[in-house]
Amino acid sequence: MASASQLITVQSSFTDFFSSNYNRIQTPLSWQRVISGGVLLGFGVLLCLFGFRYLRFSLLLTGFIGGGIAAFAILTNTEPDGLWSNRILIYVAVCIAAGLLIGVLMLGLNKYATWILGGAGGLALGVYILSWRAGGLIHNTAGRIGLMAGAAALGMFLSIFLGKLTTIFATVLIGGYMFTLGLDMFLRTGFLENYKHLFRTGNNVPYQMYSGIYGMLGVLSLTFLLGYLFQIPLYFLHKRRQRRHAVPVFNGPYGASNRDSQYGGQNGSQYGSQYGSRDHLGVPQNQGAPAEYTCHGYNEKGYQPVYSQNNLNQPQHGAPVASSSTHVTHIGSAPATSSDKAVVFEEKKDWLGRTKVVPRLAQETTSTTTTTTTTQPIQTTQPTQPTH
Repeated sequence: MASASQLITVQSSFTDFFSSNYNRIQTPLSWQRVISGGVLLGFGVLLCLFGFRYLRFSLLLTGFIGGGIAAFAILTNTEPDGLWSNRILIYVAVCIAAGLLIGVLMLGLNKYATWILGGAGGLALGVYILSWRAGGLIHNTAGRIGLMAGAAALGMFLSIFLGKLTTIFATVLIGGYMFTLGLDMFLRTGFLENYKHLFRTGNNVPYQMYSGIYGMLGVLSLTFLLGYLFQIPLYFLHKRRQRRHAVPVFNGPYGASNRDSQYGGQNGSQYGSQYGSRDHLGVPQNQGAPAEYTCHGYNEKGYQPVYSQNNLNQPQHGAPVASSSTHVTHIGSAPATSSDKAVVFEEKKDWLGRTKVVPRLAQETTSTTTTTTTTQPIQTTQPTQPTH
């Protein structure tokens, strides 16, 4: 049985693992650290697990963090030796203002989200590489700046070819940093206080390496690995949805579940060629316009038209087709009859920028608009039979 002195020694070694060589700079657990740590932990978990899904929120948060870090680095290197009188207030106000400014700017550039997040992920990777050696992996100021700038440029370049995979890498790594820094607010290992020295100028920055720093770097690496393994399956699940979409039309001339489509869709297929995909066209041979086929793909904005093909599926028999006096919003270009119930899509965005595509019948979406139709017969010519 272990003696009391041995138990005390083991307990002391365990508690000193994260705080050895840092007892001289211990910081009390103030309410500011508790609030900041909670916010960083929450946002870090959100970015690690759902950064890819909530892309606009990830942009805003990445811009806020990047702007705050840039402002902090500028203040650290321009602060006089005598220090400012309201030092904490100046740091907090300037960093928050710069973070909000850059974050809002990033939202305006959401069209280039993949490039921006790729560059931010590369910058975070450069800092991660620097942090594994006392004084920084590169002691020269120009070398450190060159490594971080080169890593950011490499991330933007790879985003051109890897696309969303780069976005996942960036959001997970940035989220891992936020989670680790938030955890350090409570453990007080000195990771945050020591890490900020990497952004100082000079050839000999006071960046130290001890058990606490190694432990927090291990937490950062583990958080990144778990977050990446969580988001990758979500990415491939999202890729499966990026297929050509067939929109069914019920009880109209373009195909129904109980009869052939006027424009294709044979044998009771409910996918008429006007609204269907190539797999459900059922086009009779040698029939021309007026129908049109439109292929749709799924992306962050919902179902979007990819390309259209005209001159498909002229009806074999001239049938009365209504021509609407006002344009009814539906996928395709041919007019619909008064009994036609086309399925259309409405895009809805939440405050996080996530787009949801909700299918509705055309009559439901145009209930507030009165649409008058007139029935006119279509003059058709009998198609010529192919010569064999």
